[in-house]
Amino acid sequence: MFQPKGKGVNISDSDIWNLAQTICQRSNLGYKHAAILVKNHSIVSSGFNFRSPISSRDLEVPWDIKYMEHSVHAEADCLLRLKLRQKKTAGGTIYVYGESRCGNIINSKPCKSCQRLIRMMRVYRVKYITPGGIKELNL
Repeated sequence: MFQPKGKGVNISDSDIWNLAQTICQRSNLGYKHAAILVKNHSIVSSGFNFRSPISSRDLEVPWDIKYMEHSVHAEADCLLRLKLRQKKTAGGTIYVYGESRCGNIINSKPCKSCQRLIRMMRVYRVKYITPGGIKELNL
């Protein structure tokens, strides 16, 4: 778990966005996305989008994510990693960052399926990046 330097120091939004920019480089897709879940000023989980070598039918997860047939969205990766570690998500904020093949910031608003998944995990606040700046979504 990433912690800011110094005991009791709150992690800043700019630190989270910088980390998300680094994490999204792990993606094997042209349009790269990263998601970071923050709770109580600590990063609890992170994920990135990638082409899935397996079908969602092969995964043992408590929800049906049909879009995983071709790729796993960053939000789903972040929350699935969290679910596997049995961590609590209620009250957290998920940050979603995305960039194009050229490295330009793109609209990272979670799709309807990801919004549903985020709500199911009891995360009701989303911050996402767009070319026009940072937006907030309350689910």
